[in-house]
Amino acid sequence: MQRSTEKKEIKISSKGDDQGDHECEVWTEGTDGTSRWHTCHKNPGHHGFIKCQDFHLQHLPKSYQDQDILKLITSIAELTVRVNVNYTSFKRPKGYIFSNYGGQTTTHTGTGFVYHCGFRDRVGLSCSCHECLDNPDAEKRTRWWIVRMRTAKHVVFDDDEAKNCTIEAFYDEDDDEKSIEKCVEDTLKKKGNVLFGLKVLESNFDCDWCEVEAFTHDKELGQKLHVALEKFSALRKTLNHHRTDDHACPPLAVIVSHPHGYSKRISLGKWLERKVHDLFVGDAYNTEMTEYTYDTPTCRGSSGASVLILGRGVSLAEVFGIYGPMWYHPHSGATPDGIGKCALGFDCIR
Repeated sequence: MQRSTEKKEIKISSKGDDQGDHECEVWTEGTDGTSRWHTCHKNPGHHGFIKCQDFHLQHLPKSYQDQDILKLITSIAELTVRVNVNYTSFKRPKGYIFSNYGGQTTTHTGTGFVYHCGFRDRVGLSCSCHECLDNPDAEKRTRWWIVRMRTAKHVVFDDDEAKNCTIEAFYDEDDDEKSIEKCVEDTLKKKGNVLFGLKVLESNFDCDWCEVEAFTHDKELGQKLHVALEKFSALRKTLNHHRTDDHACPPLAVIVSHPHGYSKRISLGKWLERKVHDLFVGDAYNTEMTEYTYDTPTCRGSSGASVLILGRGVSLAEVFGIYGPMWYHPHSGATPDGIGKCALGFDCIR
C-alpha cells in the first residue's frame, strides 16, 4: 500500500498541557504517535531512544556489558506495553492531572509492564468480560487469558478508566500508519496484540502506581506473553549471582517506554539520587520503599514505564525481590530541566 505524503494537520490538545511534570501523551484527531514523535521539542531527533531490535551490548557501559544483563533488558522490553486510555474519569480530584477533562473521550497514552498472564478454563462458568457481557447473543466462552500490568496511577486512575483502556503488546516496529483511528479500528475488529482493560486491582494515589487487570481471548497473544514471562522469571534466577558494587559499577537507570505512543524504545542514563521512605524488616530480606531521580531520556508517553535501577550494591535478583510487581518503579514524570523521577517501589536488601 502506498503511503500518503500529505502532511497531517497538527491539532494541539490543551489536555496535554494539563499534567504538570507527568509525561502522558495526548492524541486528538489529526495527531498520533508518529506526528508527535516528529514534532517533539523536548528531545528533537530522539537520539537517546534506541529501537529494541537495534539494542546491543555495546550500548551498555563497560561495567554492564554482560550477556545476561542484555537479555534482562530485552526481556523487560518484551513485557513493556502501550496503554491507551480512551476516557477520563470524573473521579480525578480537582487540581490533579486531567481533572478538567472528566467525562471526555480524548485518548491519552502511557506505558506499562506486564507481570502476570494466566489461562482461565472454567467449565460451567462463562467469561464475565465486557466483550462477552455486551453481546448476550454471542456464544459464551469459558476460556480466556487474564493479564495484569503495572503502570502509574496518573495514567490509569480508576475502574472507569481501566474499563475504557486498551493495552497493546509487542508494538516494536515503526508504523507511520499507526494512528489513533487505526488503533480504534484494530480494537473493534479484535486485530493486533490488543488486551482489554477490566478493572484496577490495586493502586496508591500518593505513591503513584496502579495495577490493572485486562483480558484477551486471543490464544496466540496469551501464549506469547506467558512465554515472555517465563523467560523473564528464569533470567531473574540466573542473575542471582550478579552483584553490582557501588564503587566498581556506575549508577545506571534503564527505561523501556512508548514515547509519544510511538513504537517501543530503550533509553539509558544515570540515576542521581535515591531516597528511602520506609524500611520493612523481614526474616530473609529487608525491603526499603524508595524513589529515584535520573537523567535517562524520556518523553510524553513514557509515564508508567519500568525504571530498571542498577549499581546499587545488591544482586539483581534482590532488586526484583519477592514481592511480585512491587519491585519495579514506574516512571512518574520529569522536571523542566529533564530530570526524571519515578513512583515509589520496593528495593530488597539483605
